Amino acid sequence: MRALKHLPVNQWPEADREAFRAAYEPGDVFDETAGPGAHLAERTRAWIRFTYRRWLGFLNRIRIRGTRWYYHLDAPDYRQSRQLPW
Repeated sequence: MRALKHLPVNQWPEADREAFRAAYEPGDVFDETAGPGAHLAERTRAWIRFTYRRWLGFLNRIRIRGTRWYYHLDAPDYRQSRQLPW
C-alpha cells in the first residue's frame, strides 16, 4: 500500500484547522467580518486545502537532527533514512 503524501485534515494541528475555518468565514466586506479568503471560489479553496495538506504531510515526514534534515519514507522495503541534498 502506498503511503499518503498528504496529512488528512483530521490529523492537522488544531491551530491550522481553526485558521482555515477563520480564513473562509463568510461575512460582510463593509464591517470586516468576512475572512480573507471568503471571496474565493470553492475550487480554489479545495486546491489551497490540497496543497496545504501536502505541505503538512511533508513536514510530518521530515526529522531534524542538529542542522541536518532527514526524510523518512513509510515504505516497508525502505526503512532507512536518506539525507536530503540541501
